[in-house]
Amino acid sequence: MQERIAAYLSKHPAKRLLWLGAEGESPELANTEVIALQLSDVDNGSQQLGNERFDCAVLQDLPGPLSKTQAESLVAQLRDVNAGRILWLLQAESPWERQELLALGFRHLDQTDDSAALYGFDIDNYKQTPDWLNPKNWANPEQWDKQRW
Repeated sequence: MQERIAAYLSKHPAKRLLWLGAEGESPELANTEVIALQLSDVDNGSQQLGNERFDCAVLQDLPGPLSKTQAESLVAQLRDVNAGRILWLLQAESPWERQELLALGFRHLDQTDDSAALYGFDIDNYKQTPDWLNPKNWANPEQWDKQRW
């Protein structure tokens, strides 16, 4: 799965990358500043990360030593404040359900034979624009300059 993460990062280059997971697993990437944190060091993500901004974050082994609620809060903070793109590697024994990940705005990107899954969040395309959200359905352009609203 590491090669799939590297392939994603080659398509979406990042100058600053946060790698959050097990010890010693962060890669060396050319032209990228990699900041590696261990889950055991992040007991309260909002205080640890503050408003620091990363181009991308990679999550592994979540929740690890954190409770599921703490891990969800950390992911939400990363998504909303710290990173525009997030890659989340989930192992087969992960406590997360697919619907929970979709509710957080993640999309399924890849699956391996050993049931490891890669999910991704990208602020630029996390939500598809619904068909009804366009001027032809609600703006009544045929009434412009005919009636005063």
